[in-house]
Amino acid sequence: MGLFDSNKTTTTSQTTNNDQRQVNTTTTSNYDLSNRSTNVTNVTDGGAIAGVVTVVGQALDGASKQTLAAYNYADSIFSAANVSVNNASKRVADAYSAAATMSQDALVTARQAYQDATTKTASAYQVAQAATADAYADAKGTTNSQKQIILGVLAVAGVLALAAFQRKAG
Repeated sequence: MGLFDSNKTTTTSQTTNNDQRQVNTTTTSNYDLSNRSTNVTNVTDGGAIAGVVTVVGQALDGASKQTLAAYNYADSIFSAANVSVNNASKRVADAYSAAATMSQDALVTARQAYQDATTKTASAYQVAQAATADAYADAKGTTNSQKQIILGVLAVAGVLALAAFQRKAG
């Protein structure tokens, strides 16, 4: 038994009575029914109508199911995209945090290098200042170590002169 098989055939009749007056027109149109009566009979196939209603209902059900499937598919894609965006955001935040930590470590290292350079520069300055003082003293003619050598030489000379004087006296 198919969709269009049905015993629901109905027949209706309609009679239209028109005014019998004559109207003089210059038209020869078939639509000028002013002097005629017509009988119209409409035949309706209920089985065909029921079949069409069934087909349309099934089409609407199918379209509804397809729309729901498309919605569910789109929802799963959007959910996956949302997870991907969240993962990417977390990775960017982690990378930013790591970069900030590395920058902080680099700043600490740079400060320590500056302090070390300052200390070494001050030490080198003191050594250079002492060397400059010694060079200046050498340029004048005597240094502290030379003064000690001169005093030693004078002491030895004095001892020798005293010894020579005692030999002459004795």
